This record gives sequence, structure tokens and C-alpha cells, in this order.
Amino acid sequence: KEEREMRRAFRAVGGLKRRVRCYSTEAVSVSNTEKQNAFDIPRLSPDNCVFFICDVQKRFRSIIKGFPSVIHSSEMLLRASPVFNVPVIVTEQYPRSLGHTVPELEALIQQHPINSLLSSPSFSSRRNVIMSGIEAHVCILQTTLSLVKNNYKVHLLADGISSTRWSERAIALDRLKQIGNPSDDSKGGVIISSTESILFQLLHDAKSPSFKKIFEIIKLQRPPEELPYPM
Repeated sequence: KEEREMRRAFRAVGGLKRRVRCYSTEAVSVSNTEKQNAFDIPRLSPDNCVFFICDVQKRFRSIIKGFPSVIHSSEMLLRASPVFNVPVIVTEQYPRSLGHTVPELEALIQQHPINSLLSSPSFSSRRNVIMSGIEAHVCILQTTLSLVKNNYKVHLLADGISSTRWSERAIALDRLKQIGNPSDDSKGGVIISSTESILFQLLHDAKSPSFKKIFEIIKLQRPPEELPYPM
């Protein structure tokens, strides 16, 4: 019943040293037959985007605000990756000191075959980067600025990005939001979004064969306190 209601509603609304791992996927791909719409927000499709999980490492667990929410958002991306056949980039900053990616995510990462994505033509054709991770005012901000400079559209997941202080998170997201998103697809831009919203955008339609799998991912138990959206 819950899935039927969700389908009905969905139809109605129609420069830091780090270790980088890139993963390809195997699974159902979703066709993209609709034309790019006229709005500034780009039309997302599984074949034009990549998931980016930034520095969700063990040492940060006790100091990052809302860390369980960051893990939850990243987990949803990792679980959705093989469903949509969207590649994943996972980074680690100074893992010798800060530890590796948290075990909740590492187990899912190991299910993805490694692919030299960064140097492959397939990455350059994926101009939308969907990002979760930490910290908003350091690595997220600097990585986003670099991607925008290189004409990528960066979709920042507000429920999956945080910092050690609420103020730093709020200021960073506000600064990045001000970059905006030019309607010209050849230019970079920033869109603030949420994990659930992004997954529904990638589905395009409630009739998608991937709907049931994505719905199960969306139903995953959420952390008690979700990250607030800074106004």
C-alpha cells in the first residue's frame, strides 16, 4: 500500500592530498528519452551523472555534526548506484591519520568493481556530480569550486553534507548556493538538493522498472536527527 501511494504521488508531481577510489556498476539502466527542459535545474539522467562521496572517514565520527545523516545519505547513493548503473567516486583525506571510510559504507563499496573512471572518457561525459560528505566548508567547498570551474554541475545533498560546527556548514552551503546554476549546460553550477529528491529525479517516472528497488532504498531507517537545511 505504501509503495502504491508513493507511485501515485510521484506521478502527480511528475587541492588536498587524498585517496580516491572510483567504481563502476552493473545493473539495470534507466532510459532517458525526454528532452532537456527549459528550467535552470538540469535534467538528471543515470547516464549523465556520477555519485561523489567525500571523506566520510572513521576519525570524523565523533566530531562532525549530524554524522549519522551523512552516512545515511552516502549509503543511499551507494545502494542506488548499481540500480541506476551510476559510477561512484569515494575519496579519503590522509587515511593514515584520519582512518578509512566508515565500515557501514566500506562494506557497500567493496561490492563495486574498481574502474579507472577519472581518466576515462565516460567520466568527462558525466557533467552532473551528486555529492555527499564532509566537511562542508573545506573539502566539499573546494572540490565544488574546482568542479564548477571545469564546467560541472554540482548537486549538493543538504541532508548528506556537514562540518564540525553548524555555523561553518551553514555559511559554506549559503556561499555555494550563491554560485547559482546557469541555464547553459556547458557552464558549471551548483544546485542544493536532497538525497531522496535526487533519486526520484533519476527515476523520471513511477513506471520505471527501477522504482521498486529505489523505493526500498528510500525506506531505509533514517537517523533520529536529520541535518537541518540552513535558510
